[in-house]
Amino acid sequence: MSEQQYDRSDLEAVRLKKVVVYLQAQQELNKLTKAHLNSVIANTNEAVVLIMERLFPSITLLSNIVERFETSSGRKKKVKSPFDEIVQENKELIKGLKDLTDLCSLDDIEGAAAISRRSIFENLKKQITRLDKALTRIKTSGNRLIVGIVNELRKLSDGLNDVVCHLQFQDITRQQLEIVCKYLDDSDQYIDLLCECVCRGDAHCEHICSVPEFDVDSIHKYYVMEIQREVHRQVRGGA
Repeated sequence: MSEQQYDRSDLEAVRLKKVVVYLQAQQELNKLTKAHLNSVIANTNEAVVLIMERLFPSITLLSNIVERFETSSGRKKKVKSPFDEIVQENKELIKGLKDLTDLCSLDDIEGAAAISRRSIFENLKKQITRLDKALTRIKTSGNRLIVGIVNELRKLSDGLNDVVCHLQFQDITRQQLEIVCKYLDDSDQYIDLLCECVCRGDAHCEHICSVPEFDVDSIHKYYVMEIQREVHRQVRGGA
């Protein structure tokens, strides 16, 4: 079947209509992409909840171990003990874990909550490393109670390290996907302006186009990690 022929006067209108149809189709594609991304985000949130459920018993167990260490080492009698370092490291670890449980429930990916979560993740990994080193320095002197507590702490610190790494991965994944969704929202808003401009023709503009230039680099305002900025620079050639 041959293509439809148009008068020259009608050709511009046909082209503009095709542009509008494409832009509107692009908006539908954006909606579909966002739906898929939001589905993945929901899955990461569910994963965070499940991982957090593993943290709560660990916090309780750490508190119990601190209590047992204080009792067995004579700390409650104000006696200087080589186990003081272990007790202090455990208390700092417990505080960090509690801070993390509070912040992981917040959705502020651009502000203080996101920055605080990243800081807490890094601090927790450092605290777990310090605890492992402190446990290595402990001399149990054949005390079976202390040996048992040390072994429990070693096993617990290994598990906590895995949990923290999994949480950090889920948190970063969610942030990356939510940034893409925000960019799609910006794109949709610009398409609305462009379609309105095209459909109205020359009726609303004199010598200057009222639609601003689309700035791809405006996505910078959503970045919260240096790796995101680095990827942007690589794609945009140092932009």
